Amino acid sequence: MKDFSRGFISEKDKTEWISKSLKSIQLPFSFYVNVNKVGEKTISLENEKLKSDNSKFVQLEESGSGLQTLMPLFSSLYDARGLKYRNFYIEEPENRLHPSIQGNLIEFLSNYGRENRHHFIIETHSEHFILRLQKLIRKGIMKPNEVTVNYVYIDEDNSSSVDHMSLDENGDFINSWRDGFFDDRLKELDD
Repeated sequence: MKDFSRGFISEKDKTEWISKSLKSIQLPFSFYVNVNKVGEKTISLENEKLKSDNSKFVQLEESGSGLQTLMPLFSSLYDARGLKYRNFYIEEPENRLHPSIQGNLIEFLSNYGRENRHHFIIETHSEHFILRLQKLIRKGIMKPNEVTVNYVYIDEDNSSSVDHMSLDENGDFINSWRDGFFDDRLKELDD
């Protein structure tokens, strides 16, 4: 795992922002960076739902891999606050996250992007991301022109092609998904 803890020793604001961000996506953790006597940093998380004082602190490397994936992302987002028009390229941030957390994460990124004028290019296979974006549009929190959904597929010539999936003001897709993409859940119910 990449060491993203450099610069955390005196950055109490950063650890508090990350903790608050984790809670906003329904992960009940407080984030801490501790320095031992020889100056080595350890990153730990406190799970606020655990009652026992002996077991509520967990070292980051002992936590779930989904949480380990989010920490460098949140650290980068904190560092980019106040910088205008940043672009973030994120590959499958939904990996190893509970479906409800996936939806909360894309909503968090959406809010963060609007507040900081940052843009995200996210490669995902998460239907939960797409559904939450549709919901945000339907509720008027986002506009269809703030979201671009591109579906990349292999065409008949074995080359990559892209379908731009347009959304309307109700968050519904104007055009149909190729090959029934995201229809798998309906197939599961048919048997």
